[in-house]
Amino acid sequence: MTELDPTKQPSTVDIRSGGDVILSSMSVVSGGYGGVEVAALRVTSAWRMLILNCDFRITETDADAGQIDVTAIDTGRRADILMINSTASGGLVRTPTTLSLGMKIWEETHTLVIGSRVEGGQAIDASPYAAAVAAYTIRGPAPDVTIINSVLNGGEAAQSNGIILAYAALLQLVNSDVWADSIDCFYYWGWSVCWPNPSTLNQTSIFVTEAVGNFSLDPQFTDDLGHLAETSPCVDAGTDPDVYLGEFSDWSNWLGVDVAELIAHDRDGDPRPHGPAWDIGPDEWTPQ
Repeated sequence: MTELDPTKQPSTVDIRSGGDVILSSMSVVSGGYGGVEVAALRVTSAWRMLILNCDFRITETDADAGQIDVTAIDTGRRADILMINSTASGGLVRTPTTLSLGMKIWEETHTLVIGSRVEGGQAIDASPYAAAVAAYTIRGPAPDVTIINSVLNGGEAAQSNGIILAYAALLQLVNSDVWADSIDCFYYWGWSVCWPNPSTLNQTSIFVTEAVGNFSLDPQFTDDLGHLAETSPCVDAGTDPDVYLGEFSDWSNWLGVDVAELIAHDRDGDPRPHGPAWDIGPDEWTPQ
């Protein structure tokens, strides 16, 4: 098992070790200059990975014109990813790229995102597409993605700022705030099907296996870490994520701590829920 030292804050984390990996309380900000692909966290090889109370961001990139993607978190293939109380932000792009993303999730990957904030980037006369999450398959089995109690923001781009780009991926979207200042697509499947109406957030399809409790409102963050204002619509709008843990509940054996205990606190260590229900995003609002 690999556990990275949170006191060492690199500009990029590249996981190539295989095996089990724990990333806890890390803040990684990448400027992303040059290269073919830019990522604050890139997973090349891992079996199981816990991302807990972390902040991965792309600030600004003037990367090569032939670049494929700019993404805060690139999960790689054939991994199980559990992300709790964390932020992935795609940042600002000034040169042509294909996608500007918060998270890119590859084939044969089982990903569970709980109480997090995932944002696409901002493109200035450059990137045609931006999205909070892109999940797709090229050669292998489709990725399985479950997002619970999280805030997704698609960012801004020239052609389409989709919240979720999916190419034969399977998605569960539960009690999440899917929000942007302006948006072309909430769900964008392949290059043909666009669902622009917020009412579709709670409709299932061949790719969306479950969609309940979602809405599209300004989350009213008070800072970049996702702390909520008292008036935020995300307060008490979540659900108990324990019922969605599935096989991730067995991770308690190698983590040495009950996974249910990890999701029972926000990124500041405050207990969840405070009030009648879980809050949406990395922060559980509590009176100061």
